[in-house]
Amino acid sequence: MATQFSLTSAASRDIKAILRHSARTLGSAQRRVYWNLIQQALNRIAEEPLCVGSKSCEELRPGLRSLHVARIAARQSSAAHIVYYSAAKAGETWSVAVIRVLHDRMNPELHIESDRG
Repeated sequence: MATQFSLTSAASRDIKAILRHSARTLGSAQRRVYWNLIQQALNRIAEEPLCVGSKSCEELRPGLRSLHVARIAARQSSAAHIVYYSAAKAGETWSVAVIRVLHDRMNPELHIESDRG
């Protein structure tokens, strides 16, 4: 199944900030661990947008889903971020746009724009 995959500029900024923060506070080795976990989560979403462990976030925005990076990590405590993305299927092709990558303590309502009036 084909997937058109993209990151919004906000999601790209989020990932860069996560990696900067982890390098500064935990060191370059932990930065690499976080980068690998984020990449694995993004790859999982691209392969199967409705993958096991992902959740609907329709209450925030129509078509929005989330996947906690801990669902990818071998050690659940090693990942504390959630990937928020929209996924839509047209025929055999999925269109996936990663909207934000937020720490799980952040309130997504404050960081994800709603399309509702």
